[in-house]
Amino acid sequence: MKAIHNWGFLFCIFLVLFYGCSVFPKPNQLYAPVPIQGNGGEIMCPYTQDDTIAEWVDTGMAASAGAAIGGAIGREAGSRAIKSIPIIGSIFGGSVGEAAGRAIAVEACGGWDSIKECTDLSFNEYDDLAVWLYVTKSNREDYGDVFKLTGNIYPKFKKNYHKYIKKRYKKQTKEK
Repeated sequence: MKAIHNWGFLFCIFLVLFYGCSVFPKPNQLYAPVPIQGNGGEIMCPYTQDDTIAEWVDTGMAASAGAAIGGAIGREAGSRAIKSIPIIGSIFGGSVGEAAGRAIAVEACGGWDSIKECTDLSFNEYDDLAVWLYVTKSNREDYGDVFKLTGNIYPKFKKNYHKYIKKRYKKQTKEK
C-alpha cells in the first residue's frame, strides 16, 4: 500500500514539474506581429485600424449560440449515423458540428463577402492573429466576446490559441 502511495506522490511531482514549469507569458512580454493593412490576408481581423470592433463582429455577436447548437447537432447526427461505433460517430459528428457551427457563425456575420468588405486588417497565419490579439487587445472589456466569435469563425485559431502564444514566447526569448 505504501509503494502505491509513493508512486502517486512521484506522479504528482512529475505533473507539477512537467506542466507547472510551462509559464504563460503576459501580454507585455511579447512583440505584436504587424497585421496586413486591408483584407488581403487569409484571416480577417476582428478589430479595425482605428481600434474599434469590426462591423462584422458587431453583426455576428449572436453567432456563438449558433455555433454551439451546430456542434451539438453535428455530434448527435454523427452518433446516430454510426451507432455501432459510438466513439467514431462522436468524432465524426464533432467535425461535422464544427463545420456547421462555423457556417452558422459566418452567416450570422453577414457571410464571407461582408466579413471581407468590413475588414481593414488581416493576417496570413493564425499564430500571428492570436499573438496580435493577445498583446494588443486582451485587456479590453469586449475581448472575451470578440475572441469567442473569432474562434467560431476560425476553429483552428480557437483550438490552438494558447499554444500559439506559448510558442511565440519561446521563440522570442530564444532570439534575445
